[in-house]
Amino acid sequence: MASFLQAQEMEKNIEDYEHLVNTQATADRTGYRELRDWAKDMLYRYEYLTTVLITISTVGAGLVYATIFRLANLSDSFEASI
Repeated sequence: MASFLQAQEMEKNIEDYEHLVNTQATADRTGYRELRDWAKDMLYRYEYLTTVLITISTVGAGLVYATIFRLANLSDSFEASI
């Protein structure tokens, strides 16, 4: 039983080493091993900016929809008064 667990642990270590070897060239050139590493870094760097842009976009969309529906209601009430 112990040798089976040791064999599984050895296989896991070999897989981890293979991953490091396969991604070393990318890590040397870019500083990132995978797309996930890059994405985590970019998320951390630009989290505030994306939150601000999302907020501005949501407010802008709300203003546009409110204006459209308000104008639609005004035109309906104008037509009803004629």
